[in-house]
Amino acid sequence: MKLSLLFMAALLLLGGCSLAPPEKPISYYLLDSEPKKLGQKASSQRYLVNPIMLPDYLNQMNLVIRDADQRVHVAYYHSWVDSLANSVRRVLIRELNETNRDYGFTANCQGCKKINIQINHFYPTTAGEVILSGEYSIQGEIHRNFLITVNLNVDGYPHSVKKMQSALRILAKQISSNLLYRDIGQTK
Repeated sequence: MKLSLLFMAALLLLGGCSLAPPEKPISYYLLDSEPKKLGQKASSQRYLVNPIMLPDYLNQMNLVIRDADQRVHVAYYHSWVDSLANSVRRVLIRELNETNRDYGFTANCQGCKKINIQINHFYPTTAGEVILSGEYSIQGEIHRNFLITVNLNVDGYPHSVKKMQSALRILAKQISSNLLYRDIGQTK
């Protein structure tokens, strides 16, 4: 009798495990999903893009989204493949090199002028946009705040990640344009 009760209890436990819903798969995203080989530049002026500074809530592997009540929600089933700071840096270096033919931008350089970038906000919102804000400085000569918004045309994280790339492209153009204005003696 005890043996049959024990056997029945074991069957119920095993049966209960098979009734559990399957785990939801995690989607992984690359922010710099479009690698490109850049040609060598003849420019003698090179800039080091220092590691990107992020607030704690962005310094994690999961994507986040902000709602209309200013709450930030962590997307537990949507994660970055690499740290957001590293990915942002790679995208900006690529975009800076593509948008500016006069200078070279890199992650490794001795004696180069430095670009520091602090990102305060970088996420999609439930209102249908991507927000990128923060500040950057170039060798202490230029200091600018930025606020970039890009409209989302489609729902979903895959589209949001593409629009986050677009926001970084706009930031790279702003930085590049400030370098050019500095060199011709104008302020922007």
